[in-house]
Parts: sequence; C-alpha cells; structure tokens
Amino acid sequence: MKRAGLLLTLLLVASLVSAATLDLRVEAAVGDEYEAQVRSGVEKFLFGRMEAEATVTGHLDDGLVLTLSTETGSLSVPLPSEAPEVMGTLRSALLWDALSLIELPEGARLSYPLSSGFMIEGLETRREGLEYWVVDRDLKRRGSVRVMRVVEGDEMSVMAVQTSGGALLPHMGLERMGTFSAALSASISLTGTIGVEAMVLQPLPRYPLEVRYGIGYSTAESLTVRLGLGASLPLAHFFGTGNVVGRIFSIEGWADLGAGWDDGVLLSASARIGLSCRLSSWRLTALVGTAHAATAENTVNQGLFFTLGTAYTYTP
Repeated sequence: MKRAGLLLTLLLVASLVSAATLDLRVEAAVGDEYEAQVRSGVEKFLFGRMEAEATVTGHLDDGLVLTLSTETGSLSVPLPSEAPEVMGTLRSALLWDALSLIELPEGARLSYPLSSGFMIEGLETRREGLEYWVVDRDLKRRGSVRVMRVVEGDEMSVMAVQTSGGALLPHMGLERMGTFSAALSASISLTGTIGVEAMVLQPLPRYPLEVRYGIGYSTAESLTVRLGLGASLPLAHFFGTGNVVGRIFSIEGWADLGAGWDDGVLLSASARIGLSCRLSSWRLTALVGTAHAATAENTVNQGLFFTLGTAYTYTP
C-alpha cells in the first residue's frame, strides 16, 4: 500500500511538471527510494526535450541495467547499486547520450554542455552579445542564454552562457530575442531617495558589454535623460549552472551621464556595481555606487549611495 501511494504521488508530480509520461517496469529487487530516484532522474534529464504526448518505456532488469525506449530509439544505462548514486549516473548518461531517444528540434539549439552554459549549433546569425530564449518541445520558455564567444575556424564554434531560468538540457531549441530590451524600474536608496526610470538596454557585439539610455526621475535630481555603458556578468562563470545562484544571479556594473533641469540645466554622472537577480521578465538589483549632480549654481546630489531596485523588462 505504501509503495502504491509513493508511485501515485510521483506520477501526480510528473503530470504537473510535464505531460510526457514514463512507463517503468522494474524486475530488480530494489526499494521504493531506488525506484523513485530512477523516475526522478528520467523526468528531470529527459522530459524537457520531449513532446507533451510522448511516452518513455523503461525496463530495469535484475542486473540494474535501465533500458529506455521511445519512438525514435532506445538507450541502455547501467545503474549503480546505491540509490543516492542513481541521479548522478542518469545525469551523465542522459544529458548527452539521450540523442537516440529524442527528435531534434529544427533550427538553432543547445549542443554540448559547458560549465557556464552550452555550445550552440544551427544559428543563422553568429555574433557576441545576442541573447536567446531556450524552449522545450512544447515551445515553453525554460530560460535564456547569451552568446559570449564566437570562434572562427574550419567549423565556427559558438559558446553561450546561461543568464536565467532553470536547469537546461542539450538539444533544447532556441528562439532569438530582439536586439534590445525595454525596462521600467523603481529604486530606493538608504538616504530615502526614490527613483523611477524608463530605459532601453541594448547588448553590444562585445560580450558582456551593454549600452542603456532612457529617462528617469528621482527625488534628488528631478527629471533627467541618461546614457550609460555597462556590463552584466552571470555568476554561471564562477559557480556553473548546477545551482540556482549560477543560473539567475549576475554581477552588474554601470557608468552613465545625465542631463536634466532643476532650476537650471542639471548635469550628472554616476557609477554603480552590485548584484542582479533575473526572474523571467523581472529583475531585482542591489547596487552600491557614487553620484554627482550639479547645476551652474550649486551641487544637487553628491556622494556614495546604496539602492535596492526592481525592474520589469520586455524583450521582443
């Protein structure tokens, strides 16, 4: 009864995560924990690349060899005897060797996994700085990557770093983002200064540089038009993509100039650096920096600051 309840729970969770199903037959004398690890590993490292109606047939024999079959082919994976080691074995086997089990998407897609992202194949335009949505077989967005390096040679190689989303898998498809993003942000500093800003962010063809321009208002500087140069470096470069920190956090730095009006022509300059967290279209930031703003008559704003901000970003 306990075993049936556990399997029912696993099937319910799988149905919420993906419509693909696993029909697993177990002949080996293994416990509930071992079988749960097998099911979880197959769902985690395979289903994201399969169509919603797909069914995977699995057979775990007495020798602990797991054979997986789909309409496109089959794959056999020898599994370890200890349950805690099953997930790692399935990850190593399915991330790349599952090619025989899936139907490759047309067009651009993720290829060989790297520590900070993936190689990319099938791109029509190969340029540093371009960003792509990563989609599963149902065209649902699972994350995003940005081209960080293009290596010329007999066969051009394109390397991309993950910039948002969950755990991605080789052979997932890619959708080109627009060449710019529009963002509406709000921030508050420790001194009580409140600001709002509408801006356009545009990656430059030299990773990880970006340019931004827009208009903003703050209680310290009134209304200003700003132009800046900055960079956003994903923590995947340092922590890899195996944990959420590497996948959604970045080190962000900006320097910008501004012009506005505050009882006279107002000129300003600022520089800031800190962390940003990207959650789908939302971005949270914690930045420290320095600013100077003045008119011909007096200094309006000057000194160090720390701000917390949030922005909603639209990328066509």
